Amino acid sequence: MQQRPEIDYPCPWTYVVVGMGEAVLTAHIELALAGAEYTKATSRHSRSGRYTSIEITLEVSDEEQRLVVFRALQNHPAVKLVI
Repeated sequence: MQQRPEIDYPCPWTYVVVGMGEAVLTAHIELALAGAEYTKATSRHSRSGRYTSIEITLEVSDEEQRLVVFRALQNHPAVKLVI
């Protein structure tokens, strides 16, 4: 049985948001993380240019906040995957 890793909070956490349209994804991220301090970097574009991945890093205080942010980032039709 695989154990869950032990995470010491607060800590920086990185999410990768993959979806369609860099401008749309950026606007969604800004709305989803309103009021939070974070860094953002465009990490990759698909070969066709249709998909973009954006890396977001922010300080999370506990597991609940980490999961709330994860769900908020997923909540847009242009978002295909959050890692």
